[in-house]
Amino acid sequence: MEIAISIATTIGSWLLGFFVFFRDKKSATNVYFALMMVLVGCYSIFNYLSLHSITNEVAFFWAKFILYASIFIGPLLYFFVSTFPGTKFFFSKKIQIPIIIWLSINIVLVALNLVFKSVTLDNGSLEINYGPLLPSFGFLQVATILMASIVLIKRYIKAKGILKIQLKFITFGIVISFILALLVTLILPLLGVTYLIALSPFFFLTAGIAVAYSIVRHHLFNIKVIATEALVIVIWIILFSKVFVSNSAPERIVDVLTLSITILFGILLIRSVIKEVRLAEQQYEMVATVSHQLRTPLTPVLGYAAMMDQGDFDGNPKELKDAEHNLFIATQRLRNIINDFLQIFELEGEHKIDVEKTTLKQLVADAIAGVEENYKQKNLYLKLENPNNVDATVSGDVKLLVQAVNNLLDNAQRYTQEGGTTVTVGMERGRAIIKVHDTGIGLDDKDKDRLFSKFYRSDAAKEVRPDGSGLGLPIVKNVVEAHGGRVRAESEGRGKGTTFIIELPIKGK
Repeated sequence: MEIAISIATTIGSWLLGFFVFFRDKKSATNVYFALMMVLVGCYSIFNYLSLHSITNEVAFFWAKFILYASIFIGPLLYFFVSTFPGTKFFFSKKIQIPIIIWLSINIVLVALNLVFKSVTLDNGSLEINYGPLLPSFGFLQVATILMASIVLIKRYIKAKGILKIQLKFITFGIVISFILALLVTLILPLLGVTYLIALSPFFFLTAGIAVAYSIVRHHLFNIKVIATEALVIVIWIILFSKVFVSNSAPERIVDVLTLSITILFGILLIRSVIKEVRLAEQQYEMVATVSHQLRTPLTPVLGYAAMMDQGDFDGNPKELKDAEHNLFIATQRLRNIINDFLQIFELEGEHKIDVEKTTLKQLVADAIAGVEENYKQKNLYLKLENPNNVDATVSGDVKLLVQAVNNLLDNAQRYTQEGGTTVTVGMERGRAIIKVHDTGIGLDDKDKDRLFSKFYRSDAAKEVRPDGSGLGLPIVKNVVEAHGGRVRAESEGRGKGTTFIIELPIKGK
């Protein structure tokens, strides 16, 4: 029974951590959870090895590793609940630094045998001789789990919608599971009851399942993905268990090879299903976005056209002129959106590039000429700098390259209220460089990750220009990459401006 619990807990914990981590490796929520699940799996192994050791010395050796694994679980739980469901790592000097220092001290205390002095095996259970500084270890776990529970409960009370449902699973799973785990691993052993320690990994796994369900639901809750993962996990557990009941060495080798191949194909299958689901979601998002983007400028067009048809402006030439101007602006915006859609689809398809030669100076000059008037109207500066007098020749579809730079300049103008834009041309590592630096709204870390994704617009960008299509930068990326180049964005943060950097191969490179 104990070995079954240990195997199930270890495999289940590591698989849960694996799946959640690889859904989004940059998400702090996923990283904290994956680390907790790795430690829970290790805890389960150390717990079994300690309870089934041959000598007291070996049992004590593994018991100390149980403590090492346990030390991190409480703090990681607190960092996790403080982050969920965000992607940024939790950092608070007032809280995090004392926890890390306290955690480090407890590691030293365990190593010096000041938490556990020794253990004695007694018919499959452990009699623990506690050290004088056990309260330090116990208080760290109780304090961090209690802090995490308070954060969860407060957030659950304030949450709404899907987040409230997710927090309900997390709060129930974590609070109940960790209370039971503390009961059987810390409180009852102090009273001399140690035979329930073997069940503690199962409680941690229960919490992990509740949390994993919530994370999966938040990021990609699709029955096809869940069903595939569940089937693969069951197959892995069955094959893994079969390795331990093999009757001979050749049979065991075959079972290990079968398990290895099954793990490989299982991972490929899950990734394939996730990719399929994400593609379907992207297609749905694209249709919804296209519908919204086309509907928005059509509304004033239909409104003004109806008012003109009904004679609402008869006898009022000024209002009629204003209506005509607004109608022109709306139809112009509609045309621009349609052109953006057509161009991005064309660039992502098999687009033939008309190769011509042009100089870096001329390319940038043509792009500046297209937006110069807009900068003057907003009283923004637009400067060109070429400190090394670079005039390299580049080859490609000149019209598209000019548009790519033009898009960056237009973008900079739209999201800059004061100051302006500086365009710098140069050479780096044998490639032509065009830098477009503005003094606008800047970027945060979340923006940098998704900046060149179709239809993505940051919250700050939506506040300044609610009518953007979210296709300008993806067009730039597609054009530059079609010419063998790269484009990236740099920013020191929100409100500190942005620098877009285009790298292009020069003629003959």
